[in-house]
Amino acid sequence: MDTVKDQALGSVQEMRHLTTAYAFINTSAPVSGLSQSMLRRHLPLDIWNVARAASETYRRVGPEWYKQLFFRAVEHATGDVFRRWRMTTHKIPFPNHTNPRLPTDPPEIFHLGGIPVDSGTVEGTAEVHDIIMGKELKIPIEDNDQVFRTRLYLFHGDQKSVENTRLVRSDQADSDYLFIRRNWQLPIPALFHVQMNLADALAREFWSPTNSEKNKGTQHCFLSDIQVLGLKGITQDHPPWYDMDMLIKTSYDARVFAMFLQCAEIRGLVDRKIHLSESAITAFIDTLEPAVFTEIIGEVWGIMFSKDALKGRQVDPKDAANIQQLPNHITTLARFMQTMQPYLILRHAIRYGDMENTIQHLFPLLSVIFYGSNKNKYGREMLYLHWLLDDKVSDKELQKAILHSMLINVAGRKDSFLPVDRRLEHINAIIKLDQQAQKNSKHTWRVTFGTVLRIIPLLARVKKVVEKSLGIYISGKHTVKNTSTGVLNLSIRLWTDGHMDWTRTFPNQVLATDVFEVGRTNLRAAVDLFNESVVDQQISVPPSSGGGTDFGADRDNTTDTEPAMMISRLTAAQSTADLQNNSQLAGIEEVLSSVYCGETDISLVD
Repeated sequence: MDTVKDQALGSVQEMRHLTTAYAFINTSAPVSGLSQSMLRRHLPLDIWNVARAASETYRRVGPEWYKQLFFRAVEHATGDVFRRWRMTTHKIPFPNHTNPRLPTDPPEIFHLGGIPVDSGTVEGTAEVHDIIMGKELKIPIEDNDQVFRTRLYLFHGDQKSVENTRLVRSDQADSDYLFIRRNWQLPIPALFHVQMNLADALAREFWSPTNSEKNKGTQHCFLSDIQVLGLKGITQDHPPWYDMDMLIKTSYDARVFAMFLQCAEIRGLVDRKIHLSESAITAFIDTLEPAVFTEIIGEVWGIMFSKDALKGRQVDPKDAANIQQLPNHITTLARFMQTMQPYLILRHAIRYGDMENTIQHLFPLLSVIFYGSNKNKYGREMLYLHWLLDDKVSDKELQKAILHSMLINVAGRKDSFLPVDRRLEHINAIIKLDQQAQKNSKHTWRVTFGTVLRIIPLLARVKKVVEKSLGIYISGKHTVKNTSTGVLNLSIRLWTDGHMDWTRTFPNQVLATDVFEVGRTNLRAAVDLFNESVVDQQISVPPSSGGGTDFGADRDNTTDTEPAMMISRLTAAQSTADLQNNSQLAGIEEVLSSVYCGETDISLVD
């Protein structure tokens, strides 16, 4: 809302729609630019491919990330105590992997002016892109067929922006004009909105499972942790992301350490009547042997992170025929922890720029989680990203360009990567502060969005020069609240109250939903719908002669050996339909049932 002075009415409120955007040079793209021939939009998504990728998430991501989560959890609960025990006393290295990460060089960024168009509609999205290409980037739209015939540009945005972009292209598929046909445009879902919606999905499923059964409850939910920790301002209805991010990490780390104490108690290393304070826990950590530490971690993994725990059962490692049913509170615990785990891996992988070796392999599993928590739109975007990164659909050069463009590193440090849309949210915050502090009859929205917005990079460079000349450096990092005491207290409470004990049974314990089971059940129909709504349904060989009526030039990577053909909605989903009628179906069911986790050695001490 904008306050405008009117001579007759005085100050009145006017609604203004303004879209912000920025562009940056993707140094991972080919020097000559991306080409439409690198993309084959007509190839359908194979459910076997998705199921296999989701079930192999653990193997593809690698055990180092899971080891890191365990180290981080224990360190979060005990602080310098565990760090000193690991680094000084026993020289145990932090479990970093050696996979290559994104380069830390800051890219060249171009801040675009505010666009006075509502991008929340399909028509507005089309107009925004017209303004970006023609007015902001100065790419001539008229009489520039060669660029829009061959080049491919990546546009990042939230789920709605990506969907609107696809709808605009679908609506204009038969246009005579190459620009309007928009084969030059490839929308990419941005990761910060994926993070936020994944946190929202976790809040929806594990806020308090008592919603469905009023007479039952559980200690393994967010509401219980909020009450124990005394947190304020966090509600189930779209909680702020930064609060949910902190809560997810706290809930996960506290339960990892609580189960660590439970397994240590069985070995006689701790006593719930004695080890109730930080000093007692410190004494326990100081006397812990690395070999015992490794064995306990393996036990923790088996109780909370195995496929059997997710299904509510425990298999004797010495006798596979000896299967015991876990009580509801432990099954709920396993489902709670295993659903939070991909979020935390995504969180850390984003920060350290591990796109190609980690984040890319999370997309199929995230689609299962989104479909299992009834966030179908983001489930479809995860399928879309997995489809785009398939070797059959995209060339390796395009895959690399997509992955490297999803994160940006303005600070140039190895731990300062951000999703490109989070950077835009920071810009929006600067705009909001400028309007709150500077707005007057002369410093209107036109000044803020037309001038201030464009000089943000210049102001950042001026800041660095001033700091260097004065010898005073101001860190741009956010101040993070120390939550170690809360994590330790929550861990001790869960442990001493018996809620980590799989040999006890509590009355009226609710059984949380198996998000993975629900998601894999919905996956087949989701893939069919994806092939109908996202995959190109029409392929035509471009005419050999020139002119302005080139229907699909380079659009679908057709060649002279490919006959002109039409693919119907039924045919586009043929691979999925065929699988439902042949012997591979049983194999897919087996693969889907293994989501989630892999049965792998989780030894942490090398």
